[in-house]
Amino acid sequence: MTGADSEAMTIKTILATTALAATLVAGGAAVADAAPRRQAANNANNANNAADASPDRMADRFAKRAVHGEFVVRTKDGFQTIDIDRGQLTSKDGNTLHIHRPDGADVTVTLGETTRFRGVANADALRTGKPVVVVSKGGQAVAVAQRPAATS
Repeated sequence: MTGADSEAMTIKTILATTALAATLVAGGAAVADAAPRRQAANNANNANNAADASPDRMADRFAKRAVHGEFVVRTKDGFQTIDIDRGQLTSKDGNTLHIHRPDGADVTVTLGETTRFRGVANADALRTGKPVVVVSKGGQAVAVAQRPAATS
């Protein structure tokens, strides 16, 4: 396996593990919070409250509210720490992205040749002033996601 193949496999492993970790965290929060919510919904006898208590809806709400996460993930090369940051893309200078998170923290990451993009084709398609999610490892962006521009 070449170095590029190994790097691609590591990135795939990190992305898959990140998705799994986020799901497990959200699911754990949902399970921990489900019993009191179910009880409140039953006491109120309200169908809307019961629907709000479903684990899927709680996981969705948790994921939408998450701003930053640091995960230690196992890869074939051992354990690695990755960060996930969500915020507004304030600027991009060459291969550097500057993100302002809702909690007030500013994050800077560097794009590399292996950085993957979701929602946009490449770094040139990223729009400043719009929300962005970045998965990074040691300040290097592994994946960047931004909703595509609306087409008219």
